[in-house]
Amino acid sequence: GIAEVIVGKHRNGPTGKVQLAWLEQYTKFASLARRG
Repeated sequence: GIAEVIVGKHRNGPTGKVQLAWLEQYTKFASLARRG
């Protein structure tokens, strides 16, 4: 599945939304960003 994380507060950095992939078999989230 896909989860959306809202970064509402960040010291000296941007705020916004990030989508992450949910990997149920590992019980963790992973980046959806592709590395080039």
